Amino acid sequence: MAVGEFVTGKFTWLLDGVEIVGVVEVVEDDDVGIEPLPNYRHLIGYFRGNNPLLWSSSGTPGRMHCETYPLDPTSINRDQPWPLQQKPAGQPFQVKTRTGTRDLRVGDTVALVGRWVIDHHPEYCDLSTKFTPPELSRCHARGWLRVGPTHTELHPFRWDDIRLVEPLAPGEPATAVVSLAAPLHEEQYLGGGKWLANELAGVAGKVYLADDPEGTESNFHTQVRATVELDPPPRPEPFDPAMRTIWTEEVRALGLGMTLDQVRSVQRRPDGGITVRAVIDARQADGTLPSIYNPGNNLSVFQARYELRWGRVTGNDAQYVGQVVPARLEAGQSQVVTVTMRNTGTTVWPAGAAHRLGSQDPQDNSTWGLSRAPVVTQTPPGAMHEFRITITAPRTSGRYPFRWRMLEELVQWFGDFTPATSIEVVPAGGRTTVPDVQEFRRNTAAKMVRDAGLVPAFTGSTSAAAWVDSQSPPADTEVDVGSTVQMHCRTGPIIP
Repeated sequence: MAVGEFVTGKFTWLLDGVEIVGVVEVVEDDDVGIEPLPNYRHLIGYFRGNNPLLWSSSGTPGRMHCETYPLDPTSINRDQPWPLQQKPAGQPFQVKTRTGTRDLRVGDTVALVGRWVIDHHPEYCDLSTKFTPPELSRCHARGWLRVGPTHTELHPFRWDDIRLVEPLAPGEPATAVVSLAAPLHEEQYLGGGKWLANELAGVAGKVYLADDPEGTESNFHTQVRATVELDPPPRPEPFDPAMRTIWTEEVRALGLGMTLDQVRSVQRRPDGGITVRAVIDARQADGTLPSIYNPGNNLSVFQARYELRWGRVTGNDAQYVGQVVPARLEAGQSQVVTVTMRNTGTTVWPAGAAHRLGSQDPQDNSTWGLSRAPVVTQTPPGAMHEFRITITAPRTSGRYPFRWRMLEELVQWFGDFTPATSIEVVPAGGRTTVPDVQEFRRNTAAKMVRDAGLVPAFTGSTSAAAWVDSQSPPADTEVDVGSTVQMHCRTGPIIP
């Protein structure tokens, strides 16, 4: 087991303006419990302390705990004013409907917005012994030491703007907000004098890092994901057959040093809906763990609002249909791939003219030997075009993005992106050299092995802080591409 950072306050900042949509399960004087709908499940999915909440019996559905009182600046790692006072005691929660307002009820499906934080109450894990019938403690004994779960909250939240989710009327848009932050820590050593052995060991109040077969990621999540399915809204009346669904994106937060294409992809579905996939990877290249305070410093965060509505498309537009792309190529190898796009606009794509398929991630790159693929047969509105592209792999092994989008040269990029995918490039000739990975951190060693076209395998410690103390085959051995390199890892100081 390993020890992470000391938690300086009761709360750790994740992200502001976070929307949750779900079913009201608990209504009390100052707080509300929400069971999130699938599009918002990721907000609590990484926390065992929310599944169930620590004061709820085992088997209770996972919930987001939402509180109204603003936090004392000394209790959280980021001091940012909150525009609303605590809800007056005894005043019932109100929910806004299409026709007015009414008291909030258990069972309502609502949307509300708040400040997303991690709350540190590891000692609450012992409350389970007070249930009837009694339950086993949710604290974990690590030898003489004691560990308990954290949980996440919207704290505070806009108690004056709880909105009832009602069926959309024809012509109204479908919307969703995606919010992500990393890293997320699930467990903490009991602190504040609540467990003497923790105090004596010097771990009280620090983040607990698991060292088990799943590795540190089992309770300290440096990579987090969300998938949102936005269904097409009801068609407007009267409906024009020339209409199609159009999505828009409003990016509200993007971590320093991050690019939008690194973080999210949006794919149009055949039924007109869209699938949004977002991922934040806060892992460090050298294998060290990122700070739990990164989100409070505007690092490793993402938030965007998506809207889907029906509209008349005029001019250029394109829909991704499919592609045939290899998973692996040898360095310098050429191969024909296919990408199929449908013309969903109102303009014709003439053959050999300004309408082309252009490279993305980054835009206009020539990673695969070219940045454009021409339209070879005239493609009218509604028709599909199959681009047959001869690509040439880079000379250096590694994993490279492969992504495209339609454009009209000197006018605009338009339509769907192809999926965010990548192709692995391995050394040519079917043979490669085993790299020297001894004394490198586990994650760095794995990348070095993969970059050589080999498969990493580990024994020993699974901690992200572990380092390689032996490897087989030895460094500089020539082996077949795709061979396995077995590495043994250990923690502690590197022994010369």
